[in-house]
Amino acid sequence: EAIKYAQGFDPATDSALGNVAGSSVYTEKMPDSGQDNGLTVSSLRGKDYYDIDYTYLLNQINWDNELDSIKKLLYTASSGMSESILGLPAIKCTDGDTGLKVNGACSWSSKPVLAATWNTELMYEVGAAVGQEALLGGMHGWYACATNIHRSPFAGRNFEYFSEDGLLSGMMNAYVVEGAGNNGLMCHVKHFALNDQETNRSVGLNTWATEQAMREIYFKSFEISIKRPMMNVKYTADTEGNIAYRTMRAANSVMCGQNNIGTTYCYLNEDLLRGVLRGEWGYTGFTITDLTFEKSAWKRDKALRAGNDAFMTMEFLANMGVQLYPTDTSSATARTLLRENVHHVMYAVANSSAMQGMAPGAIVYYDMSPQATDGIIFCRHFDRSVSETEKSYRFLGKLGMARRCSECHIILFHRCYFPRTLLPAIFSLPTVPCKGTERISRRLASRLKTSRVYTERLLL
Repeated sequence: EAIKYAQGFDPATDSALGNVAGSSVYTEKMPDSGQDNGLTVSSLRGKDYYDIDYTYLLNQINWDNELDSIKKLLYTASSGMSESILGLPAIKCTDGDTGLKVNGACSWSSKPVLAATWNTELMYEVGAAVGQEALLGGMHGWYACATNIHRSPFAGRNFEYFSEDGLLSGMMNAYVVEGAGNNGLMCHVKHFALNDQETNRSVGLNTWATEQAMREIYFKSFEISIKRPMMNVKYTADTEGNIAYRTMRAANSVMCGQNNIGTTYCYLNEDLLRGVLRGEWGYTGFTITDLTFEKSAWKRDKALRAGNDAFMTMEFLANMGVQLYPTDTSSATARTLLRENVHHVMYAVANSSAMQGMAPGAIVYYDMSPQATDGIIFCRHFDRSVSETEKSYRFLGKLGMARRCSECHIILFHRCYFPRTLLPAIFSLPTVPCKGTERISRRLASRLKTSRVYTERLLL
């Protein structure tokens, strides 16, 4: 019965987390919105999570105009977050437990080797070095640091985890997070929690433990990683360019595990996320799932209410049957929770390197470049006989990374999606103007948030 109950959720009727009086998240009052308070995210840099200015900033949300952007911000957060609302900049994140996946970045020793040093000062230097590489590589978030426990020597990702001891793992990880945080890098402390087995971890693995075992061993490394590391945020304090500093917690992002604790997925577990993480440990950053291709909309609905802020998934998966967004985004309860999630994201980003150099009131937005607004977009003609090009068309079209020209019904691609091996042949072909591509390339570029637009035309 418990497993059966855990496999569905109705936001309209669920007594624990639904739009029902007495549920832990229910509210009948719509959040304030549409105000003009003259604030942007840059105005909040260096301020406390509970600062009243965050309330004034969130009161500026216009739900009629910005709901779609909020949904994309929170539910298509793969490799970063690209939607700009209230001046929030696009952020870029990368994986790589032993080092950033950035050209030229260092590869460090695996975590068990680092843990064997028992040297927290060295761990700080590792984190600081990664933070510096992130600044050079234009990255704001790191899908690390992992701090699960070596429950078995045969676990598939022990190389990412420090040790079998919660205290040692937590202390070593905390200093990596602190070193990275002092360079503006958001570390996604993961995988919260009890993610100590790879086999079936994302398809309903039920993990069982007593509360004492969880708190003394499996939660301990996360608790230390959240509470212990501190960072000094250096920021532009006013329009005169004066510099200010503030010391705050360095751990502002947590990645949830895909396993179950008992019969409840970690990212759907209110006791874990709202109870332990935020309620007991005072965490104020944002939470995100691990990379997921989960199709069910009910899990988005329940995650929103259980305390998970964002889904690490891709927008094009909608073309493969994935329901990207919660079914309820219009009720007072849902909008209050969406607003809360945006608050968590904004607080983390405001105090990261993504805001570096921005003065209070600075506005971040994304628009078309002059090259794309001169009235003509140049296209390239492809020969159908090039089999690899045709394969690319079929594959990319299936993923939704293509658009059809409204004038000539030719398939259009953004050039960055072509296999690198094809680029020399592709760009040696002649270009011709095509008026029909202008409107479609604007829409495509707006979606991709790119600063330069190239539209390619494939002749079938």
